[in-house]
Amino acid sequence: MRYGGTEYISNKRAAIDATIGISEGYTKYEFKENSAKLNDFALGFDGWFKMNEKDFGMDINFKSPENSFKSLLSLVPGMYSKDFDKVETKGDLSFNGFVKGTYSDKQMPAFNVDLKVKDAMFKYPSLPTAVSNINMDLLIDNKTGVIENTLVDLKKLHLDFGSNPLMRMPLSKT
Repeated sequence: MRYGGTEYISNKRAAIDATIGISEGYTKYEFKENSAKLNDFALGFDGWFKMNEKDFGMDINFKSPENSFKSLLSLVPGMYSKDFDKVETKGDLSFNGFVKGTYSDKQMPAFNVDLKVKDAMFKYPSLPTAVSNINMDLLIDNKTGVIENTLVDLKKLHLDFGSNPLMRMPLSKT
């Protein structure tokens, strides 16, 4: 998947189960309780998308209905391979958000992404030890559609490689 000369997704397996209502002279598309899957990562979405003369209007909500940490891991380049089913994992994942407003050459819609990983780990059979104690709490929020008003709040990020903390960003008050 490329847009504006930038490649966003390559070499991934995708599936979509969607019922789409089309109205207003084939310019408005409505989604209700649809799902998409990229590798093992499932995403439910609903809302609408409208193609106007000079811009696009949208109000789309999305969430991961029943994803595990392993499903998120399947999106990491190089992780999703023929041996992916042999990777041992555990952990909880929640992912949801929305995009709402107008997109044009001069305007972006408001958006929100909320990702939480709790008590996760993964271990490849060929590695001597697991990456464990993976915890993340990330919020990306933009209420106005002005990119400079985007809040990226990484409240927590922690993971251990064996008994060594590889990355630790505790919750902080600023």
